[in-house]
Parts: sequence; C-alpha cells; structure tokens
Amino acid sequence: QLSEMINDYTLIIDLLATSLPAQATYFIQIIFVTTVFSCGMEILRVIPVIKAALRKYIGPRLTKRERQKAFMGLQPLGDPLDFEFADFSSNMVSSSRPK
Repeated sequence: QLSEMINDYTLIIDLLATSLPAQATYFIQIIFVTTVFSCGMEILRVIPVIKAALRKYIGPRLTKRERQKAFMGLQPLGDPLDFEFADFSSNMVSSSRPK
C-alpha cells in the first residue's frame, strides 16, 4: 500500500481527507470535556469548600475574629482567594501541540 501511495500521490490526499476529520472530533471532545470540567470546578469552588469544611470540623473552636484568619493554611470560606484560571486545561492544550 505504501508503494501505491508513492506512485500516486492523490491516495495520500484521500487518506488524509478521510482520517483527519475522524481524529479531530476525538481531540475536540477531550478539550471540551476538560474545559467544562475545570471551569465548573473553579466556578463552584469545590476545593475551597472542602478546605473550609475541614477547617470548621477539625479545627478548634475559634472566636469570631480568629475565624477571619487562616488556621494551619486553611482559609475561611468567606476569604476568596485569587481566581485561578484554567491551568489544567490550558497546560493540556499547550502540551498537546507538536514541538
């Protein structure tokens, strides 16, 4: 089959025209799922909610003023941190590019 492609270059174009669109949908689905998942996790703030719950149930009974400060690295839920952009999906997209 390879010798046929070398002799008739239009077979290469036909092969690429049929196989590339089929593979492109797979990569588009991966990018879509990771983007939706990572953005959903960032908007819902799942990790800060878990940290705040740990702080509330594991940490000592704190006064109101002490609750406004971090305790052992666990931030209170009322203290929003900087909004982290989609680091995971942006790294995944940039690492999938050919070098």
